Amino acid sequence: LELEPNSALVNATLADIHAYLGNDMEFYRNINMALSLGLEWEQIKKEPIYKKYLKEQRFIDMLARYDIHPEEEF
Repeated sequence: LELEPNSALVNATLADIHAYLGNDMEFYRNINMALSLGLEWEQIKKEPIYKKYLKEQRFIDMLARYDIHPEEEF
C-alpha cells in the first residue's frame, strides 16, 4: 500500500484481507477507497469473499454511490 496508495487493486486486496479476518470496519474503509479509485463491478463479482457483503445494505448502498447495482444482474 505504501508503494501504490492510489491503486484500486491494492486497496481492494487489503479490503479482502480484512474481510477474511472478520474486520468489517477496515473492510469497508478499504473497499470504499478501492471504489473511489476505480474498482469495477467485474472485479468485485469474481471474489467469493464479497458474497457475504452483498447481503448487507451498507455494502449495497456503497456500491450504488459508485453507480454499481449488482441486484440488476441477479
